[in-house]
Amino acid sequence: MDEKTIIRGLEALSLIDKDLEKAFKELGAPPARINPHGFESLLFTIVSQQLSTQ
Repeated sequence: MDEKTIIRGLEALSLIDKDLEKAFKELGAPPARINPHGFESLLFTIVSQQLSTQ
């Protein structure tokens, strides 16, 4: 997801969730996390999941 997609999604969700709307106004959108494609991204995802479950 790129930054524009994240912002559009948060704007739409803010219309139905006032808590999210408040947080979005105060904190802004989270940064887009764009990972490289291919094996490096797959390996990073697997290692991250393994570490988060310990």
